[in-house]
Amino acid sequence: MRIIKIHVLIGILFLLGGCAASLSRDGLGEMRENPAIRPVIIDVRSETEYNRGHIPLARHISVWSLPFRLSEVADGDKARAVVVYCAHGPRAGLAGFFLKISGFKAVFSLQGHMAGWLENGGLVEGGR
Repeated sequence: MRIIKIHVLIGILFLLGGCAASLSRDGLGEMRENPAIRPVIIDVRSETEYNRGHIPLARHISVWSLPFRLSEVADGDKARAVVVYCAHGPRAGLAGFFLKISGFKAVFSLQGHMAGWLENGGLVEGGR
């Protein structure tokens, strides 16, 4: 029974990942260069993971604290583009779903997440 619950949870997380539009690394770069868009980048990993290294200018709001910190996402501007990422995808999927149902209009999930960012030579702030 426990294995069935785990598989159902995994399935739900994969479905939730589809709630936010996927955004490539190049797409993020183009958004950042456009002053009319000014995307907010949210790292939804744990504080420890964030401190080890994160995408430059990313804000840290863990997926588990996100419901209590919505006013910090895009400074409450629900029309502003928000890009979420985690280590590999499931937490960002959950965060993207939550942001969408909370009224945020332009929610994106970074393709490849932090693993892909590092693999493709993306710049990192913080530890490492």
